[in-house]
Amino acid sequence: MGSKCAVLLDIAFLEFALDFQHSLNRLSVRRTKLYWNEISKTLFR
Repeated sequence: MGSKCAVLLDIAFLEFALDFQHSLNRLSVRRTKLYWNEISKTLFR
């Protein structure tokens, strides 16, 4: 019984970690796009 609980917790934690990683990646992509927009504005004015 206890091991089943531990496995469920592990799975929940893994899903959370993957989701967290995914949102971090999305954030960094958005930030990179913002940076690139600023750079291109100053370069190709």
